[in-house]
Amino acid sequence: TVASLPQLFFDSEVYPAVDSFLLTCSDNLNRRDLNLVKIAAGLGTPAEPIEDEPEDDAIKNRFLERWQAWNLSLSADIAVLRAQALGQELEHYQATERVFGTETVAREACNQENPLLAEEVIERARWSFLEEMEVGHYFDTQKILIYLYRLVILTRKAGFTVEKGTESFHSIYSEISNGKIGEIPEKTQ
Repeated sequence: TVASLPQLFFDSEVYPAVDSFLLTCSDNLNRRDLNLVKIAAGLGTPAEPIEDEPEDDAIKNRFLERWQAWNLSLSADIAVLRAQALGQELEHYQATERVFGTETVAREACNQENPLLAEEVIERARWSFLEEMEVGHYFDTQKILIYLYRLVILTRKAGFTVEKGTESFHSIYSEISNGKIGEIPEKTQ
């Protein structure tokens, strides 16, 4: 499966859709590995465990645990910096266990002059973290999971356009200036 996938780069503009990748996985991976890919893709609960295979092995994966811990730590570090800037309480955010290096990424992202640049800093850091975790994994399940997360990053990046950002800004600004922020829009017939 790995050998048949096109190579991905942070600046790739052409890449498989996540759905297409998942279809390839369902056609080529064993049930245990497919369970892990489905868990990683956030597609609900994993399939039933295979007989004679411990359920924990089908659900737990150190890569997934490290990836989730890193992302949670980064999100918490960003939330702390934003809360500090807004003068809000920090206790809620400080309960999250931190991973070394995420605070530096959070600071760099928060120091950017606009949200688009901040998001690029975050996605580059995620890509770099995946590169670190890829070392020594060439044709295994971890490589498949890394590929999935790279596709997610590329798909997310593709949604960051000036047009969409400007449209979103104008929509939010209009709501604020009209005093309608948080209101439920009226239904039209």
